[in-house]
Amino acid sequence: GQRDYYTGTNILFSHGTVDPWTYLTKQLSTEQHWSVVTVEVAGGTHCSDLHDVCDSSGNCSDERQRVQILTQENIDQWLNGPFPVPDSITITDNVGQRPVWYDRVVAAPLSIQQNQPDDVVKSRARRSVGTKTSEKKSVFGCGSGWNQFTGKSTMDRVPRPVKDDMSANVQTDTVDQPWNHFDTTDNRMFQQRFFQNDMYTAVAADGIKYKSAPNFLMIGGDGTESETWVTNEDLAWMKYAKNVSANVYFLEHRYYAASKLGTNDLQYLTSAQMLYDVARFISIVNRDRNQTGPWITFGGAYAGSLAAWSREWFPELILGAVGSSATVLAKTDFHEYLQVVESVLR
Repeated sequence: GQRDYYTGTNILFSHGTVDPWTYLTKQLSTEQHWSVVTVEVAGGTHCSDLHDVCDSSGNCSDERQRVQILTQENIDQWLNGPFPVPDSITITDNVGQRPVWYDRVVAAPLSIQQNQPDDVVKSRARRSVGTKTSEKKSVFGCGSGWNQFTGKSTMDRVPRPVKDDMSANVQTDTVDQPWNHFDTTDNRMFQQRFFQNDMYTAVAADGIKYKSAPNFLMIGGDGTESETWVTNEDLAWMKYAKNVSANVYFLEHRYYAASKLGTNDLQYLTSAQMLYDVARFISIVNRDRNQTGPWITFGGAYAGSLAAWSREWFPELILGAVGSSATVLAKTDFHEYLQVVESVLR
């Protein structure tokens, strides 16, 4: 769907004003549906709202706190309503369409339901407009140790200790995935790593954790991942999960770290293949673990785009998505990157 032709619903896009990648993200006032919320973070860096939660450290601006509150409000709206939302909208016949599903193990998802009635007043959306105020430009804009170019605290390089009561709930496992989701004659499979933590899931009177609990899935990007994503309670998305008693999952991207295909052939390293990895992963978890709760996907930068596209392509599996600094516009002559860098340096 690209930036201005996104056909999904129930999505929150966020980007910072000093993020060099911001030009490739969805811009304000380009939403085609009231449930598509775009928020601009004044002084915000790359994926900064996806990192440390505001109530756990001093490295937080009022702007980042505002966006995290807005994100929680939208998640609550997706999970609890009361406003109905169509699975997708139609812009043209040529955008927002997924390839034909093929899988030997998991049944095809239901057909996308398009053009459902939408009688919800647009002003009811939990949305926000970009603020015109700006923070002082500096290399460390959110307190000492916060780098405005990376959007990360210097402490992000050091894994935080895992609490004893949490480690008992953390699982590292793999799921079998096809090398090629779109070739019925290719039987090759690889093991894709994922991390899971069900510490926040509510427990019924019989001691069994609810199968109807929400499921949060952080999609991996182009790098090695660790269980820190599902154990670090200082991360914003972990706070969101705790607030709604959700299971948390992290799915590593194909071709990286422990999720390699065993080949130097990069033809299967595509966003479409990864999106079908996500869909198949959710389908397998629902089937094998009898999970009946809704799924919400998360991601930052490229992975933020995957989160947004996963909701667009598979609304029957995914209820909503949060894409921080999601680069949903493809552009070869990307000179706008250095324009932001120059502005920050000045």
